Amino acid sequence: MSGQKSHNLLVLNVGFTVELDGPGQRMVVYLKGCNMRCPWCAAPESISPRPEALFYPGRLNDSSRAITVCPHGAITVVEDAVQRNTAVCDSCDTLECLNSDNPAFERAGEEIGVQELVEKVIRYKSFFPKLGGVTIGGGEPTCQFSGVKAVLAKLREKDIHTAIETNGTSKLLPRLFPTLDLLFIDLKHPDNKTAEKLTGQGNEIIMSNIRERHAQGGQIIVRICLVPGFNSDDDTLNAFGSILSEIGPLNVEILPFHRRGEVKWKALGHEYPSKNVQEPSPELVQHAQSILSNYGLKVR
Repeated sequence: MSGQKSHNLLVLNVGFTVELDGPGQRMVVYLKGCNMRCPWCAAPESISPRPEALFYPGRLNDSSRAITVCPHGAITVVEDAVQRNTAVCDSCDTLECLNSDNPAFERAGEEIGVQELVEKVIRYKSFFPKLGGVTIGGGEPTCQFSGVKAVLAKLREKDIHTAIETNGTSKLLPRLFPTLDLLFIDLKHPDNKTAEKLTGQGNEIIMSNIRERHAQGGQIIVRICLVPGFNSDDDTLNAFGSILSEIGPLNVEILPFHRRGEVKWKALGHEYPSKNVQEPSPELVQHAQSILSNYGLKVR
């Protein structure tokens, strides 16, 4: 990853969830940087492998307050409308706007040392119930492979339950299996060409990693983000069922597409790529679960 020190991780956020990102209460470490470009991404600020500034002009009573914060002229006001020149922001490595107390600017990405992160986990260890632990997500964790591998190894030494949420495209992923209690792995579309066209990555390595994890007997959950108009039709759902059931009675989780990331796309200065996509109805989600279950998959 560009600019990443060998013993540092570029972290987007650290939070807590319960029964969402693995068993029990989890500390979830969201890393920054992803090798996919999914147009429905709910965390677009996690895509770039460098720190960024999100801009929320609506947080200001006087939008002109934002102009002086950027010394490079990225923020202007034209006819009372705040405009951001994303080309200026994309080429900025100094991010002076984040050194101010202006509430319109929000940092995305902070370097944290591997040992510092592990010590943070240990301080919170008493909050983990017996089934709790740590989940590393993203972005795509394997984009920072060496740091993630080091963190997982240190957590395993402390007898802390570990999980990772990955798009599965890294050939190096199996090297993490010995230090992983649970693997969440995405499959965007069963057709390789369609997946590559929409996300920038094909399925060959993903399917290989799913097969290897299953063959080793390690716990694995395949996640499918259900996106209407992309992978929600019966033919596609049956194709999902067919290729996954060939591997075995895998655990599969349907994640309904949602639009909560739209505000972040705008805060990065980009148009929302999925503005015409509607969230799937509960009936469609249940229909998808039913089809996959017919293939002997353990669906939730």
